[in-house]
Amino acid sequence: MFYKVVKAIISVLVKVLYRPKFENLELIPKNGPIIFAGNHIHAFDPLVVAMSTKRQIRFFSKIELVKGPFGFFFKLLNVIPVDRSKKNPIALSDAVKSLKDNEAICIFPEGTRNRTDKLLQDFKFGAVSIAQKSGAYIVPFALKGKFKIFKSTITIEIGKPFKVEEHVELVRANDKLKKTVEKMLLEK
Repeated sequence: MFYKVVKAIISVLVKVLYRPKFENLELIPKNGPIIFAGNHIHAFDPLVVAMSTKRQIRFFSKIELVKGPFGFFFKLLNVIPVDRSKKNPIALSDAVKSLKDNEAICIFPEGTRNRTDKLLQDFKFGAVSIAQKSGAYIVPFALKGKFKIFKSTITIEIGKPFKVEEHVELVRANDKLKKTVEKMLLEK
């Protein structure tokens, strides 16, 4: 319930302030386990991803947010805390469990916001590994543009969902995910 209330309030603010555009929302599965995975350009990215679907999403979140002064807020949103300095078997098993319960999660494979001149940073393997372990579809997305107040310059494009089969090497699956996001970012 808390998630729905917060999402409704924040969605109104984001729509008024940033006027995001949404493309290919019909590609998002309405049920079953899914992993949203895409680029990360701004602190508000999770809000735009959440606005793209009626489904409740559990977001991977840096552990500092959960341990910080607003940690209670993020705990109520049921985020999956991740310590970016080491492997996170508890976070991974929590994500797989959520997906086995047909939930939706979101991972930003870059691991942090992209503040470089590169189109994308290297993708970590969490999204494809969790997809392979859970049988969930990966729903790739690309966040394009800049967050500028009262200007419609931010767009989220949803790509075609795909599965990572058991026999597929994670390097190949991760490369496919990154190239899919890259291709959407390069399209006008």
